[in-house]
Amino acid sequence: MSQAPIHNGRKHLLIVTHNVAGEFKGGGIEVYQEQLKKISGYYASMLYPTLIDGKPHWRLVYRGARVIDQPLEHVKTGGRARNAEGARLFRELLQRFKVDIVHFQHLLGLPLLLPQVCREQDVPCVFTWHDHYLICQKYVLLDYNARYCNTLEEPVSQCDFCLQITHKAAPGSQTKRRNSVATILQAFNAIVFNTAFSRDAMMSIYPDAPIGGTHIIEMMMPHGAPKGQVSTRNDTEELRVVIPGTFTTFKGAVPTIRLMAGMTHLPIRFTVLGPVHEDRIENLLKEVELPNTKFVGGYVPEDAIKLMSEHDVSLHLTIAPESYMIALSEAWSAGIVPIVTNLGAPGERVQHGKNGFVVSPYSLGRIHDILMDLHNDREKLRNMQNTARATKVMSAKEHLTQIKALYDSLTDTRAP
Repeated sequence: MSQAPIHNGRKHLLIVTHNVAGEFKGGGIEVYQEQLKKISGYYASMLYPTLIDGKPHWRLVYRGARVIDQPLEHVKTGGRARNAEGARLFRELLQRFKVDIVHFQHLLGLPLLLPQVCREQDVPCVFTWHDHYLICQKYVLLDYNARYCNTLEEPVSQCDFCLQITHKAAPGSQTKRRNSVATILQAFNAIVFNTAFSRDAMMSIYPDAPIGGTHIIEMMMPHGAPKGQVSTRNDTEELRVVIPGTFTTFKGAVPTIRLMAGMTHLPIRFTVLGPVHEDRIENLLKEVELPNTKFVGGYVPEDAIKLMSEHDVSLHLTIAPESYMIALSEAWSAGIVPIVTNLGAPGERVQHGKNGFVVSPYSLGRIHDILMDLHNDREKLRNMQNTARATKVMSAKEHLTQIKALYDSLTDTRAP
């Protein structure tokens, strides 16, 4: 490929990510990054790792078509941050396609040094902190017992024991990786956080990293919809509870199943919207009887608010910190009452007892009591639904306007 593409006056935005919609199983990031393609004044390309005939490749999608499928046999990924071939391939791509700005959504499956290549090539780059991959390769922060590791409070030696057990990592590997990441953080021109929690989490691990700029830009709802209508059902009907999003260990599938199994004798009906992909969860479901539960098996994101609005309450029982949680915004827009755990951003976003409830992970008794209280006190339920429905959430237009302003501030000052 000898000629650089023509951008028709628009700036070239390269979105670097770990996955795209329709490639592998995904979630909110895959939905969100599709919205970035709509920012005016920019043309977006996507770079991400994939498998071809079982072998790892980089894939560049430009103007909706595959342009490069680059084999990765010799490109080291993960914590091995220094890799000359990976740097060469990325440098060549930035130059050949005349990239004006890079927005990293994730570095999973990619060499950690890519932001440094941007800095060397004087191409501004932005990173959005969607999860905790730059804190630990176990980016949902579950330890060897599948429990929250509390890495923000524990010494780094605790991480070494965990990684030895789960990844057979050598002693000191976490310190080595974090030293590499501290250098990489300096290469970003801007880091976007969706909440103060995520920013503070990063700063607690990397307090001395000289970062170009941190920005708190609330995450949007990728697919907005009219606010849901508050239920006017007869007070004697069953309370309807929905579990949105992916149904995984991290998202609290185990305590949710235990809760549903322990409430089969009560006037509560549960609906699990997302698919079940984990063997552990499938095996647990085979052990319990859930006549009070409906499994939808998956849904398209555009239908989330409509599906949720057919219920009264939503459960978001994550067992480790979330950086934002789009499903919480969708619950409010659907006019239902969310119950979240007190780990991470959701616990900070919810006003306990007003537009939702905040509980400790695994506190099944407390959740049981909240659900029964809402079932028995429909006036309280309706009042909280009204408050939830009135809770302001970030629209796609508002969010993308702020992201565009950030892009413009970085590209407008770049030398031609």
